[in-house]
Amino acid sequence: MKAIVDYLNNKDIFISMKTNGGKTLCYALSAVCFTGLTIVSCPLKALMEDQK
Repeated sequence: MKAIVDYLNNKDIFISMKTNGGKTLCYALSAVCFTGLTIVSCPLKALMEDQK
C-alpha cells in the first residue's frame, strides 16, 4: 500500500478510506514500528450516518 511505503520513507500521510478499507493496518503499523506520536481521527458521527 502506497501510504505505508510513504510513511516508512519518512513522509507525512493522510488516509481516507471507506469502512473496511484497511486503515487500521496503516496506523497500527506506524504506532508499533516507530516511537513518537500517532494521531488517529475517527469521525464516528459521519460513519453512523453512512451506515443508515
